[in-house]
Amino acid sequence: MLDNFVAPYDATVVARLKAAGAVMLAKANMDEFAMGSSNETSYYGRSGNPWDTTKVPGGSSGGSAAATAARLTRSPPARITGGSIRQPAALTGVTGVKPTYDACRGTGWLRSHRASISSGVFARSAADAAIVLEAMAGFDPRDSTSIDAPVPNYPAALELRSRG
Repeated sequence: MLDNFVAPYDATVVARLKAAGAVMLAKANMDEFAMGSSNETSYYGRSGNPWDTTKVPGGSSGGSAAATAARLTRSPPARITGGSIRQPAALTGVTGVKPTYDACRGTGWLRSHRASISSGVFARSAADAAIVLEAMAGFDPRDSTSIDAPVPNYPAALELRSRG
C-alpha cells in the first residue's frame, strides 16, 4: 500500500540526526506496519540474520539491527512499540537502546502507532548509541505527548560510568 510513498517531511528524529550531520543511507526492511516480531512479514520479503541467514533478526526493526550487525551502517534509528529494539539487538548481537517513552518523541510516525511508539537506536557500541541518542532526543512542540525537559549528555554519562 505504501510501496511508492515518499514522506512530505522527515520524522522529528530523522531531522535531528540530519542536523547533527548524519547521512541517511536507506530505509531498512521491517515487519509491515511494525506488526511482527520476526521480520518475516514484510512486503519486501523476510530479513535474514547476518550471523546465520536461515535465522531471523527479530522484529519489527530487525532490518536495522541486521544492517548494523553486518556493518552496513554504524547506528541507525529504530522504532519501538513493544520489543522492537530489544529483541533484534539480542538476536543480532548489537547494542540496542530503548529509551524512556518521552526521551525521543516527535512527529513523523504512522498514526495508528503514534501513541505507543518511541524512537531508539541500534549501534555497534554503547558509545555510538549514546552519541546518536543525544542527537535524537528532545522536545517536539508539534507532538502533544512530548515533554519539555533538558536532554542529558548521554556520552558524558557513559564516560563517567565507565570510570567507575
